Amino acid sequence: MPYGNVEVVINVKAEQLGEIIDIDNQAIEKESLRSKLAAVSVPDIIVHDQFEYSKKIVHELISTWGEAGKTVKIFSGYDIENAWNDAQSVEVGPVDGSMIRFPSPLIDQSILVVSMGSFHPIYGYYGTIPFIAETIGLREQMIRRWRKTVESGKDTDAFWFAEKVVSNLKKLVSFEYVPSPSGIAHLAYGDASSVRSSIKEFIDNKRQIKAKGSRLVILGCGGLGLDSTLSSALITAGNNMSIIPKDAEIVVVAECGKGLGSQELRAAADNMAPQRSSSEGFILESLRSTANVHLVSILPKSIVERRLGFIAHSSLKEAFESIESKHGWRLKSTILPHASFMMTTRVS
Repeated sequence: MPYGNVEVVINVKAEQLGEIIDIDNQAIEKESLRSKLAAVSVPDIIVHDQFEYSKKIVHELISTWGEAGKTVKIFSGYDIENAWNDAQSVEVGPVDGSMIRFPSPLIDQSILVVSMGSFHPIYGYYGTIPFIAETIGLREQMIRRWRKTVESGKDTDAFWFAEKVVSNLKKLVSFEYVPSPSGIAHLAYGDASSVRSSIKEFIDNKRQIKAKGSRLVILGCGGLGLDSTLSSALITAGNNMSIIPKDAEIVVVAECGKGLGSQELRAAADNMAPQRSSSEGFILESLRSTANVHLVSILPKSIVERRLGFIAHSSLKEAFESIESKHGWRLKSTILPHASFMMTTRVS
């Protein structure tokens, strides 16, 4: 099971194992990826979401273009917010009653966004469209349109708002992909809405997995930097909450090497509990009210247990043995080694 940059192993006896739920690990051929890269036009600016494959794609694009005849500016992750703050803004009119302003580089220059496509408990799907809306400071506006329930895989009001906003960026194109542990499983290039439709179709068909409910669920949140923060681990948990029954034991395996990952969680760590209306606050409360949550991470025990209300463990073995001592293995374990790549729905 991925854990940061390494893998951890858990030994489960046959009589203690319910099922292992995993994804098709098939990746596209390298030649297919190269031909897609060769079709990408050289932009003025590249923005990427800082995941491992995104950085590799940007590197390959720069190599493919060689001497493009112009300098391409590259911005990574949410560092771009600082660059936008220094730029003049341009008013593009109201969207759903909110006046929207864009940093002038987004209007004046051609933009290529390289991002990962995935399920998301708040936006339904995550990729170029909500990523760009967040980087220009509209996360709160999107959350305001959220129905305060887990909406993984659905067409949400939050995403609808982001799509309306991004449609004003006439010089923006998207290169979006779906990862697997062995490489890129699917990709699409073009205008953001068409790309989103392609990604949505793929993950709806390939990454929605039906599973039985279980009173012991082990979620592997790692691989490709997807367990780098607690915030990203909570997104994974949110996408897989439907298989967790009341009073279950859930083990969230997430290194959290870059810490908590959001202002809302930092507020909780400072003893200011996040509001239930916030996305992280909602998932935190939903998990705590449903299950005993065991977090395997490098986060300080004082923060995990006293401030977040989870049970802290330094290893998966320790978490497993803690549950065994409590239940005497009356529970069958359901294990999702690559939970961050999927969304599970419960079947009776």
